[in-house]
Amino acid sequence: MNYRLLNEPWILRGYIPEFIDLAGCRLWDKRISELRKFGLRSPYCERIVSDYHWVELALADELVIRDEKRAGRSNVSSPISSRALRFCRAIVETHRSLSDFGRKSLQGRIRDALQSRVGFSSLYQEMDMAGQLISRGYDVTMPDLDGSGNADLSFTKDLLGYELECKSLSADAGRKIHRRGFYEFMDAISPELDFRGRVSGGSEIIVVTLDDRLPTDSSERAKLHEATKQICRCDQRTISGDGFTIARESYSKFFCDFPAMSEQQFYEGVKNIFGQHCHVAGNHSDLSRCILVMRSSKPDDHSKPQLEAMKAAAKQLSPLLPGFIALQYNDISSADLTLPHLQRRASLLAGYLFFETRADHVVGVHISAFGAISVEADRKGYPGILILNPNCRFYLADLPFSEGLSNKESERILTSAQFPISDGKQS
Repeated sequence: MNYRLLNEPWILRGYIPEFIDLAGCRLWDKRISELRKFGLRSPYCERIVSDYHWVELALADELVIRDEKRAGRSNVSSPISSRALRFCRAIVETHRSLSDFGRKSLQGRIRDALQSRVGFSSLYQEMDMAGQLISRGYDVTMPDLDGSGNADLSFTKDLLGYELECKSLSADAGRKIHRRGFYEFMDAISPELDFRGRVSGGSEIIVVTLDDRLPTDSSERAKLHEATKQICRCDQRTISGDGFTIARESYSKFFCDFPAMSEQQFYEGVKNIFGQHCHVAGNHSDLSRCILVMRSSKPDDHSKPQLEAMKAAAKQLSPLLPGFIALQYNDISSADLTLPHLQRRASLLAGYLFFETRADHVVGVHISAFGAISVEADRKGYPGILILNPNCRFYLADLPFSEGLSNKESERILTSAQFPISDGKQS
């Protein structure tokens, strides 16, 4: 598979009708209608839609532009729309190149994504990685889709073959309070927060502390809803239930009313007070504030699901070929990939895979982002981190992914963790 990587929006929009045909027109129209209706219900529902389903909505908006012929050749799409259009092109071009079996498999995955709570995140990653490889001159096939192998991508260049396995990590993996669950909770409770703000005439923070996880069971979630409504409607300062405690505090206990803070400053302040893994939302105006903070008594642990994903990917790669593992974080921006603490955590987890498991056929771990778009990072092409395996038994003079930490920086991080690294070179 090798297709032309055109980036002109007026050309990319031409792929949308064929993409919708693959999805099924009825299913597509139903999905877009449901998402738009759901997003209008409250700001919290709108956030769910923008976080999980930006691909669908961006393509729907671009189709309107195409059909109304409101955009000429000079029209420039937003970074979000550009990514969605490139994904659409990759899907259509991939479908054209697959066998009959592969085409049916891909069509099934498209339709499954249109009925999924997490949208196209997993399929997006595979298309994104294929596009990166094609842009660097590799010929790409998709064995898993075609039923000819276990790896998601197989790619060759100059008679050398490689494999790549993709793992799209849920934004909620390892979290005690799932992001979507919190938004759904806020959607249900926001009328009560509005009522409290109007009645009290002051500024308050309602702190919901969970013993462990935010319940997924509807009956357990309902108990938490009712207790939160009760503390908004009465003069009680605290309410305790099975697995939770809710307290109503004065805003001025933690923050000064003046001068007013920016949203980012306030959010950072809340995390410093109530914990780095808390969730916060509510009404924040100059006249009154009724904020809800939700936290768990037990810390989040993102390490386990990430490590399990890498171990599973390593097993799916052939031990006879140099292989790469691609991890996609679904809850960060492209710009976040430059943050030192994220790079360190990713390097340490990759280091465990490299040195504590039998994964010497893995050349490296590539990390990318599905979430919010960074304009500056996207201008550079395909933002990502590549962490190389010093214990890899394959020597590669040319790496298919140019972004990444330097060998020296990777070695420094891995050495500081006291992994059994020798000279930090591939052999």
